[in-house]
Amino acid sequence: MAELWFYHLEGARAESVLPDLLLKTLQKGWRAVVRAPDADAAARIDAALWTASDESFIPHGRAGPDDDVAKRQPIWITTGEDAPNGADFLIVADGAPLTAQRAGEFRRTAYLFDAGDEPVRDAARALWKSAADAGLDTAYWTRGAGGGWSKRG
Repeated sequence: MAELWFYHLEGARAESVLPDLLLKTLQKGWRAVVRAPDADAAARIDAALWTASDESFIPHGRAGPDDDVAKRQPIWITTGEDAPNGADFLIVADGAPLTAQRAGEFRRTAYLFDAGDEPVRDAARALWKSAADAGLDTAYWTRGAGGGWSKRG
């Protein structure tokens, strides 16, 4: 069964939590596609993955002049619906659009949202309801003061 996990970010952008989520994804042997709402957000995410850690490199690619490499990328950053790398995991960042049907096409989908942004929070609530109606396995995660995640549902 496909899983849709909601990650409640309080006043934070996706690029602050993506490196840890993507490293765990790679450790599982999964491929991921990260959908950003626009080109500026995609560029921020790209930069964050290049500078996340001195100890590790997070291999990734995004649309550019040489899109033929997309199939080989374990992580693909996009602003569209494309998933050319055969991703197991879809991560939707900063309020990019998502439907329950699209989430159901992946082993797992993470919807990262800032609950302080009212339209994005309302979209997350509507998505939760449609995901439940579609029979997706849902979970809700919040980040504690120490940076760790707690599952709330």
